[in-house]
Amino acid sequence: MTSTFNIDLQHGLIFWMLEGVVSSDSLITAMKEIYTAPDFHPNFSLFGDFSKASFCKTSTDALIECAKLNQFSEKSRQYLLVGSVCDFAVLRIFDAYCSIFNKPAPFIFTDRADALSCINADIESR
Repeated sequence: MTSTFNIDLQHGLIFWMLEGVVSSDSLITAMKEIYTAPDFHPNFSLFGDFSKASFCKTSTDALIECAKLNQFSEKSRQYLLVGSVCDFAVLRIFDAYCSIFNKPAPFIFTDRADALSCINADIESR
């Protein structure tokens, strides 16, 4: 799995891209890298482009840990773009665990145009 991210300080937006087969350990490590980045702020929004990734090797325990690790505030928005219905379902499980642990829930998309439309509206409202 390849994980890259960029933090746009001007717009308060984190761009995160995952490619390849996402294992439980690699997903947790990638999230921790974002949260420990010097420019990370919990109020920033996140656009995760996971359209070239597969979550088939990610366990339920990892999704629970990721939900607990979630450091975004209620002021932020998380927009996650996936490439398949299966990955959409996996991230909906993550979404459910975020709700259980009172963490901000992500918006999950299978359509890039819809995701970008929401991100643009988010940036304009800041």
